[in-house]
Amino acid sequence: MIFQSWRMSQREGLRADSSHFTLDGVPVQILGGSIHYFRVPRACWRDRLLKLKACGLNTLATYVPWNLHEPVKGMYRFEDQLDLEEYISLAAALDLWVILRPGPYICAELDLGGLPSWLLRDKNMKLRTTYPGFTAAVNSYFDKLIPIVTPLQFSRGGPIIAVQVENEYGSYAKDEHYLTFVKEALMSRGVTELLLTSDNRDGLKCGGVEGVLQTINLQKLSYGAIQYLADMQPQKPLLVMEYWCGWFDVWGEPHHIFSAQDMIAAVKELMDRGISFNLYMFHGGSSFGFTSGAVDFGSYKPQVNSYDYDAPLTESGDYTTKYHLLRDLLGSYQNKELPQLPAVQGRKVYEPVVFSQHMSFWESLRCTDMVFIDKHLIGILDYRTQETAVPHSERERILGLLVENCGRVNFGPALNEQRKGLVGDITLNHTPLKKFTMYSLDMTPNFINRLQSLKWKSTDEKPLYPSFFRGSMAVDGQPRDTFVKLPGWSKGVVFVNGQNLGRHWSVGPQNTLYLPASWLKSGDNQVERESPRHGGESVAEVLRAHGIRFIFTLVGGHISPVLVACEKLGIRVVDTRHEATAVFAADAVARLSGTVGVAAVTAGPGLTNTITAVKNAQMAESPVLLIGGAAATLLQGRGALQDIDQMSLFKPLCKFCTSVRRVREIVPTVRKALAIAQSGTPGPVFVEFPIDTLYPYHLVEKEVSPKNIPKGIMGKITAWYLKNHLTNLFAGAWEPRELSPLPVLIPQASDQEVQRCVELVSRAKKPVILLGSQATLPPAPVHDIRKALESLGIPCFLGGMSRGMLGRDSPLHIRQNRGDALKEADLVLLAGTVCDFRLSYGKVLSRRSQIIAVNRDRTQLLKNSDLFWKPTVAIQGDVGSFLLRLSKGLTGHRCPEEWPQSLKDKDRTKETANRAKASERTERHLNPLSVLYNVDKLMAEDSIIVTDGGDFVGTAAYIMRPRGPLSWLDPGAFGTLGVGGGFALGAKLCRPDAEVWIVYGDGSLGYSVAEFDTFTRHKTPVIALVGNDACWSQISREQVPILGSSVACVLAFTDYHIVAEGYGGKGHLIGREDEVQLGDIVKEAQRECRDGKSVLLNVLIGKSNFRDGSISV
Repeated sequence: MIFQSWRMSQREGLRADSSHFTLDGVPVQILGGSIHYFRVPRACWRDRLLKLKACGLNTLATYVPWNLHEPVKGMYRFEDQLDLEEYISLAAALDLWVILRPGPYICAELDLGGLPSWLLRDKNMKLRTTYPGFTAAVNSYFDKLIPIVTPLQFSRGGPIIAVQVENEYGSYAKDEHYLTFVKEALMSRGVTELLLTSDNRDGLKCGGVEGVLQTINLQKLSYGAIQYLADMQPQKPLLVMEYWCGWFDVWGEPHHIFSAQDMIAAVKELMDRGISFNLYMFHGGSSFGFTSGAVDFGSYKPQVNSYDYDAPLTESGDYTTKYHLLRDLLGSYQNKELPQLPAVQGRKVYEPVVFSQHMSFWESLRCTDMVFIDKHLIGILDYRTQETAVPHSERERILGLLVENCGRVNFGPALNEQRKGLVGDITLNHTPLKKFTMYSLDMTPNFINRLQSLKWKSTDEKPLYPSFFRGSMAVDGQPRDTFVKLPGWSKGVVFVNGQNLGRHWSVGPQNTLYLPASWLKSGDNQVERESPRHGGESVAEVLRAHGIRFIFTLVGGHISPVLVACEKLGIRVVDTRHEATAVFAADAVARLSGTVGVAAVTAGPGLTNTITAVKNAQMAESPVLLIGGAAATLLQGRGALQDIDQMSLFKPLCKFCTSVRRVREIVPTVRKALAIAQSGTPGPVFVEFPIDTLYPYHLVEKEVSPKNIPKGIMGKITAWYLKNHLTNLFAGAWEPRELSPLPVLIPQASDQEVQRCVELVSRAKKPVILLGSQATLPPAPVHDIRKALESLGIPCFLGGMSRGMLGRDSPLHIRQNRGDALKEADLVLLAGTVCDFRLSYGKVLSRRSQIIAVNRDRTQLLKNSDLFWKPTVAIQGDVGSFLLRLSKGLTGHRCPEEWPQSLKDKDRTKETANRAKASERTERHLNPLSVLYNVDKLMAEDSIIVTDGGDFVGTAAYIMRPRGPLSWLDPGAFGTLGVGGGFALGAKLCRPDAEVWIVYGDGSLGYSVAEFDTFTRHKTPVIALVGNDACWSQISREQVPILGSSVACVLAFTDYHIVAEGYGGKGHLIGREDEVQLGDIVKEAQRECRDGKSVLLNVLIGKSNFRDGSISV
């Protein structure tokens, strides 16, 4: 499924140059709502954003939490629940703008305000200042974060219209240079959208920075606060960045409720005054795990896990009275009907969980301290109580302290004082105690999974508190959202399927923990060691859900599970004789079907053999997914078979490269890769699968588990490490996951840009269109584009995949004398055509011509415009969609007919000369032009022409006439030899009834002649026309006259027809003596092809001067 992104215009982003905002030059009022992706289960993102849009809002605001994205210094997480790129892309697909709030500090009631706690290991750390230790950490983080979001900016086709600099710094204000540092850190990394700050009224004075719009946070809409902001920034638009429509809760105090009527009155006033606003929160969600923070305004108060916030949507995403009142109000201001309300999500009450097993905390060997003597609780210490009595005894006893981190303060001056654990002396009768043995219970999924392998006791035995308790929850049918309630329990933490729901504490106000359906699975909810399932099945399921029909491969044990699973699900597995052919075939499928082509190859040499084909796909802008095997995760870098750094090889070639590290990552990773391949400028993506992520648990366990465990402590540590690694590898592997396609971002021209082009074209007397391969990309159907071009009546030169767009004999298709036409033209439309060597770097364009350039890729759009040409209008957008809109805007207008007619007359003159050249007799063998004219005349109307060669193919490009759109395949700008076999294979599979021709040079044939075996085995018959002149003629044509030698240019008149027969095909040798029968031989080849045989026509050709002067370098 393809979604069109927000219209792109480099100069028309969000502007704050007057009393109102403008976007695309049009006045806008921002109606925003905050939803934090990290607080909403990924499976629920779409539901929550749809509800935001259905309420009448147009903008999504979200914080970006540094502490979650870099939980350990240097270890970054942007996958699964933290896939920020996918979240923003989803907003774009739903036509929502985005205000991004990347911090580095965000507050958000998160632990340490979203700053990573590891910063505090530096004893001299000064958070939120230009202290070198802090700025260095920010720079490293932004180096990872900002490149993810910059392509999603409005100016580059994405939805991000504004980026916030820090958060509420005016309330902290410890370094006057700090905001400037953050601003420059964003801008230097490519952030170009509107920058803003956000403060409450008291913080506005110290919270600004030059060149950045200030906004205000508030709950009560006092005129004084708004006017204060207006006075600070005369003639600037007003934005309430956070209108607090509720509030957060802390443990032990009542739940906050804010009147719906008061909220509606405030929003109505904002609407009436034209003030932009963002509801904080529109939907709060949950601070799962240990992510919630604390406040300290004189006393420490930890915050609850629920971030319900009394928002218009509840913690679990349900509608409230606030929502319905807000929707009614906003709907009354809009001149179109609001989207339909998404359905209410189902809930279910499950049977109570019986805890059948327990394990004492002391046997498992964060701010409250529980004090124990000989494992028995004797007291509790906290911020208020710092002493407890120890019962007297004469004997030696063990003092134990269980230290709980209830959350670091997230706001105010105490940020630098949030180190946790034993941060000072523990004294007994005023004597400091030393030599504590410390154990860290990080309570991560790894820790919880490790507990599963330890010895548990039945609850029939009385537990020694604190303890871990284990039970099973039965889920029948499709899982539903539910809540966990623990009546009678005092305090603890709840995990389900390895997911940390958060804390339970009987003091309230939170009495339940939200358990989303996506974290449950049918059956018994507890790694499934006996499951026969494997990662290859997950790969195949995603491919099938995306409509993938073929996967091309050269088999290898690293990837066998993928191939077997694909076959079982009905995806056709096509094995080739070379890995490059597999990628070329996937490339052809991508071009002809409008989907992603998929190839899978084994590790090491299997992948290195694909590099040329992947680079060709990159330069041809073909969406191809390359699946590569790899050494097992534990063995990488240790000398395993075929283990090399594959990621470094493919990063320069692919839009997206990643290595799957856990089985549960397979589905989201492959979905993301497929979306990225098609978004923006299409191109190849690479996903590496270590072998242990693809095979079943029992087989991986057999390989990982040591046969003989060494004795001693190192042996135990090794065994524990291997078991823990295996558990983490398969944890959550088979939980249900969304398989459907992610939104695809496609940049589009703005209405203003299209209108300007309409005006330019309407005034042109001699316009010309140069159409490139991008015109054939989805979403615009090629037959609609053909109609649009015919409606415009503008003469067209067609290149690359666009050859055939106008059919075989269109009066608008000009094939010859392009340079002369460009000199005469008063307007040139570069529709996906690039000013590279093919257009002499732009030098062929007349400086008198007005030039409209349209391209999805900004670099290609403006290539060499700094040297040889200048665009009148440069549009980063989809070519096909632009042509449809241009045609619609010019309805009733048509290019003056004498102009295309004059070009066509010159075309015919050149064609006549070419035909005369074809009638000339060569010194030996057949005239190549004559051969091509004769074959072209006999080709079927549904023919697809694949070209693979140099001189002979260059001649064919002038003579052969593709019959219709998407009926011509050439390598593209890279000029790659060897594409023929793969391209033809992919073409025949896509269109099994079509007659597929490969036009080969005899040199290029050598790369893929072995694929005749593939054609035979897979019953994909094609016809190969080989121009055999026993020479690398395109090179020889220049090398011999310039350098006086034909060294390395000479081949032999090889019997290629016999080679084809050896691979199961049919072969015909055609020489001068067969000239009269050439037509009959071609017809015989066509009959043999229809009967299921691939045919090779080995045509001996002579030399012609037709291409003298053509370039080879």
